Amino acid sequence: MNKKVITALTIVGTVFFTTTTFAQDRQRGERREPPKPEEIFKKLDADENGVVTKEEIKDDRMGARMLEQFDTIDTDESGDVTLEEFKTFFESRKKERRSRD
Repeated sequence: MNKKVITALTIVGTVFFTTTTFAQDRQRGERREPPKPEEIFKKLDADENGVVTKEEIKDDRMGARMLEQFDTIDTDESGDVTLEEFKTFFESRKKERRSRD
C-alpha cells in the first residue's frame, strides 16, 4: 500500500472511532469534548521527556495508529515526535477533514 492510502485509512479509522465514541456518549446524555492534541501527546509520552518515540507508542492502541504515520509526523526526521510536530500534524488533518465536508 502506498503512503497516501495508509494515511487515508488511518484518518478514516480515527474519525470512525471518535464519532462512535461521541455518539455513544450522546446516547447516554453525556457531552464530551474531543481530546486536545496536548492530552493525546501526554498520554503517549510514557517517560514524560517531551518527545514521543516509536518504542513508546508501539504497544498503545492510540499509538498504533500514530505509528503508521510516525515518519510523516516527525518532520525534522529526528526519530522522535515533539508536541509541536504532533500539533502541526493534528491541525493539518483537521483542516483536511473540513475541506472535504
